[in-house]
Amino acid sequence: QINYLKQFDNDDSKYQVFNYISVPYNEILSGLTIPDDFDNKDYYQAVGVPAKVGDEDFGKINNYEYWYFNTSNDRRIIIAWSDKNIPLRNKDINIKNQKNSSINGLDIQIYNYKNIFVSKFSYGGFNFSIESIDISQDEFISLIESIIK
Repeated sequence: QINYLKQFDNDDSKYQVFNYISVPYNEILSGLTIPDDFDNKDYYQAVGVPAKVGDEDFGKINNYEYWYFNTSNDRRIIIAWSDKNIPLRNKDINIKNQKNSSINGLDIQIYNYKNIFVSKFSYGGFNFSIESIDISQDEFISLIESIIK
């Protein structure tokens, strides 16, 4: 079951966000290290795109997202993933200060701007885009380490 949430028109792509009830299980994400103060640990959605340029049917799923929050202070983590596509993300965030890092032997890119960390990498047959707001660098690295085992 898919419930339509909102539609975006983002520079070079149109996409819709859906509250996707049965997001597929991803073994790689089964042991995530989420900060203890996060009180919402089960919000999932899908990002749909048109099957062909110009289509108005957004039924092709581009990627899935797991959202984690501390609802009292707006700390959050968004983990977008796909086994076929590069996850779409909000291009409104101007990320600077790219750092090439190695975590558990995998080279990844980590971007930081003020209280935001973003990372993009491929691992275990999946493409990931992780965005966090108001979590520490140590919490962000711990989260990535829990994915790249």
